[in-house]
Amino acid sequence: MEKSILQQILEERFDCYSYSGRAMYGETCLAVNDDGRGLGEVMATIIRGAIEEGSGAKIADAVSEMRTDSMGRGTVVYFPGVAFVEGA
Repeated sequence: MEKSILQQILEERFDCYSYSGRAMYGETCLAVNDDGRGLGEVMATIIRGAIEEGSGAKIADAVSEMRTDSMGRGTVVYFPGVAFVEGA
């Protein structure tokens, strides 16, 4: 399976991983932790990447499903419906 354009963009600034959030019932998806940098930094990374890649529509669909969970020291930002793909 090939990495989504969203994962490729996020990997430039964040560690991506597989996450199962609220009401996902064991299904997993792409996630990042903002490491205290804030949701704005995650969104700015996505927007810049979408502009550079010319993939706005695909990314907009993923962002419209975006959710967050508070994890104490940061926020987990996750994208139901977007698979996390490990490795190259």
